[in-house]
Amino acid sequence: AMVLQDVFLFSGTVADNLRLGREDVDRATIEAAARAVEAHRFIERLPKGYDTELRERGTNLSSG
Repeated sequence: AMVLQDVFLFSGTVADNLRLGREDVDRATIEAAARAVEAHRFIERLPKGYDTELRERGTNLSSG
């Protein structure tokens, strides 16, 4: 696996961003990937969890 240092989020849901355009990836796989990188708990706290809509570059997420 490769982890990029410059993170880019595109418009769509959190799940869409994790899926990276691969429509064949199911929700269980997405959640397993999020758990593997310790992001699942953060995502679950978002207003709609994995279905939370993001703006390009994550401008609607707090960086604080």
